[in-house]
Amino acid sequence: RVTRVTLTPRNPVLGWGDAWEQKVLMSFDDRVARGEKAEGLEHHEVVVEPHGKFVRYMRALPMLPICNHCHGLPEQISESVRNEIHHDYPHDRAQGIGVGKVRGAVTFKKPL
Repeated sequence: RVTRVTLTPRNPVLGWGDAWEQKVLMSFDDRVARGEKAEGLEHHEVVVEPHGKFVRYMRALPMLPICNHCHGLPEQISESVRNEIHHDYPHDRAQGIGVGKVRGAVTFKKPL
């Protein structure tokens, strides 16, 4: 399984990660807060879950300046885009993220 996850989903039905992914995302946020750059942050490990053993990998997706058009502070997002987001994603939590922060991550999970 390869997908994207975040702690601040635009669509809460699709964007939440599982407990392992949320823990890694929080560790990415902590690492950025301590001065590491979001670009290149990654984590991998072998985990044992009720359904077997898996290799897990995540790589952070950094917030870039271009991302501000949809994920920046509300005043950075054009009114037309804000209206579309509000219409399509009434429970959106994917705004107000600063450049250089972790927007989310690509996650990979494979059974061993």
